[in-house]
Amino acid sequence: MEATRLNFCSDQRGQATIESVLLIFVMVTIFMFATKTMREKQILQKMTNKSVTLVKHMSEYGSWKDECKPAKGPGNGKAALCHPNSIARALSSDPQP
Repeated sequence: MEATRLNFCSDQRGQATIESVLLIFVMVTIFMFATKTMREKQILQKMTNKSVTLVKHMSEYGSWKDECKPAKGPGNGKAALCHPNSIARALSSDPQP
């Protein structure tokens, strides 16, 4: 009966099992530490903040420029002057003097 019993320490498959469990534990620990650090220091937010802000300005005001953002409230005329549709055209079908 003693000969048929599996011994994980002397069997190569048992050695591989133990090492794989240890490696999984180490990798999960490193991953959890890295994600915690990235959340605390807001690394992804810092990397994407400028590009997201540019796209936001283009979708809201029609311009990539930051100065077109209104100071407060939707009634600011500065943002309206930056939109391409509000620019006075030099040539049009109905020219204004």
